[in-house]
Amino acid sequence: MGSRNTPFLAVLACLVLACADAGEFPSGPVAPPTPESSANVVASSGLSFGLCTTPGCQYFIEYRNEGTGCANSLRGTIRLYEDETLLESDDWWLESTLLLKPGESAPVEDCCFTPDGIRRRTRFATETFWNNVPCD
Repeated sequence: MGSRNTPFLAVLACLVLACADAGEFPSGPVAPPTPESSANVVASSGLSFGLCTTPGCQYFIEYRNEGTGCANSLRGTIRLYEDETLLESDDWWLESTLLLKPGESAPVEDCCFTPDGIRRRTRFATETFWNNVPCD
């Protein structure tokens, strides 16, 4: 019974010793990998509304990078609710070349929400997306 496993164990022992000699196995504690910096873009102001025309009303909101890395290709969705009922939503995006560094803010001015949705809303929610990119 032991003789069937002998060639396998011999090969395994050779591999372990060869890898140990090649420096593949650490001889002491290994530091954890350094986490990559990443952006964290959040709404940093309330939602305000401007001029209303035939297509609808302009809106304004500001987003801030509270992370440790940089972001570009900022985009998102703003939803207006009356209690738990979704009234309407609008997608927005900024120039993909805009680089938002840690601590920086970017204003969003877009269109359109209806006057009725603005009047009936009891709350709003934002969903924001971006690409994490190097800051240099």
